[in-house]
Amino acid sequence: MSAATKNALRQQLKSQRRVQTVPNFAAAAIDWLASRTVFEGGPGLLAAFQATPTEPDITTLLQSATATTAIDTVLIPSPTRQGGLGWVVASQDQLGERPSGIPRPAGRVVGYGAPPIQAADTILLVPALAIDPDTGVRLGYGGGYYDRLLAELRQSDDPTATVPHAMPLLVGVCFERECRPVPAEAHDEPVTHIMTEIGVRPVRGPR
Repeated sequence: MSAATKNALRQQLKSQRRVQTVPNFAAAAIDWLASRTVFEGGPGLLAAFQATPTEPDITTLLQSATATTAIDTVLIPSPTRQGGLGWVVASQDQLGERPSGIPRPAGRVVGYGAPPIQAADTILLVPALAIDPDTGVRLGYGGGYYDRLLAELRQSDDPTATVPHAMPLLVGVCFERECRPVPAEAHDEPVTHIMTEIGVRPVRGPR
């Protein structure tokens, strides 16, 4: 599958998003977060993102997370000039924002890349234009921020290490209509779960 074909699909899905209704993701996703046994050892961390007006509306989910689930802290990403992501501790005001472009939130940065979210009690929400429900391969927006982040997480998850890093739960976020076969390239990093407006489920294929 050529990069040109993949980019054509990306542009097609972006165009569809500009003219279609954006449902709110709150109810089903909050129920799923509240039922997570990953947080049995204590408060959890949610590494999320600020959705733009054409992306899945997760604002209510984020604003409710610390009040209605075992989530203790919500982090949101801020792109760096080096092509990575810095993690900002989100305020309630920021969690309700839907920026028109690439979000660059202000606030306390707790770290960069994988280290701040390398924990078993962390859920990472990964934005996507489409996700393959059989493989977990996602079609991103073309910037590569999350492919680099997921690659960094997996590289640090060395089973032979004396003290291996725990992996967060990797949850791709898209609309239900965007759960479809996605062409994969060598650098594509899959997610383990899919969140849509109807709920959260694991991908069907082996991880």
